[in-house]
Amino acid sequence: MTVLLKDVGGGAVSLLAQIQEQLVLQQGPNFLPVDENGEPVAYVAPGDAIAFDSPGLIVNLVSIRQGSPGQPVTTWQHFQAATSFADYAVTILRNSSVVSNSGIPTPVEISQDAYTNHLDCSALWSAMLAVEASYEWAGAGVPVVLVGCDPLGAQGGLMAARLTVEVELI
Repeated sequence: MTVLLKDVGGGAVSLLAQIQEQLVLQQGPNFLPVDENGEPVAYVAPGDAIAFDSPGLIVNLVSIRQGSPGQPVTTWQHFQAATSFADYAVTILRNSSVVSNSGIPTPVEISQDAYTNHLDCSALWSAMLAVEASYEWAGAGVPVVLVGCDPLGAQGGLMAARLTVEVELI
């Protein structure tokens, strides 16, 4: 598949499916965030930022821009006017320790959250490397740049690992 300018939504759906598949292959079926019934939660979200409202694996389109992935846009390189790329975010949201009726989280609980959050970052990075290497999301020769993977939170009882990836649009 090639990510098309006229179908960036299809690119998000495809990215979600492939990241989810790689996370299960690399980390095991119990790695994915689940709902209160124990079912994996994965979806494409609207907007450039996601709501920290419940655990899940989420993909969203951050922006579409002129130029090539990973390259600065300049006014003297006219070929860049003919190319576009999309920024996607892939996020794992998980519950984190919070102040509750039983008190504040202990340093051990906070350290466990940090370990999980760091593992999520490395797992997303590894999964995206496998997706990129398969050429199933973006075909061979299509520029893809893994911009970074950031640990976020904890906010409102949730923490996140967010991978940002840029892909040239055809």
